[in-house]
Formats: sequence, C-alpha cells, structure tokens
Amino acid sequence: MICWMQNINKCIEKMQRAPKLIPLYGHRYIPIVTGVDNPPIFSVYQTDVIYYGIDLENYFRNEFLIMSRSVLDDARNNNEITIIPFWSQFCFYD
Repeated sequence: MICWMQNINKCIEKMQRAPKLIPLYGHRYIPIVTGVDNPPIFSVYQTDVIYYGIDLENYFRNEFLIMSRSVLDDARNNNEITIIPFWSQFCFYD
C-alpha cells in the first residue's frame, strides 16, 4: 500500500487500470480480467474489500446455501486464490 502515498497521479493511473467489477448481488462483485476464466468474488463495501468466494461456484455456496467459509479460508491460507490486479491488495493486511 506504500505506492498509494507516493504520488496522487500514480494512484489515479492505477485506479483507471483496475479491472472493472460487475455487481452480482448486494455488495458482491466479480472482476473482469483478461485471461482469468474463474476469478474470485469480492465483497466491497465502502473501504472494506474482502474475498467472498474463490470462484463463482464457491461464492454461490457461501452466499445462498449457508455453507462453511472454510474452503475460502483454506484457499486464502494456502495462497490458492487467483490474485486480481489492484483489488487483491486490499484483501491482505500484513
């Protein structure tokens, strides 16, 4: 996140190049990224951005079948979630 503090013009440029998010349901979005067939689903609410599904199928299970989020948590812990330029950086707080 240090890059955000360096130069406002660079920030604007990065935001303009960010993959577009298509709304799915509520605050859930799917990114449109060339070359990524099954991207993760993000929950975006104001400044809070988190992964909400490792892919569309996992998202539907989490959202509508009230399944455990353990698959998502395991994938995140094992670095098995597809990294999406711009958006994924908000999901890591180290």
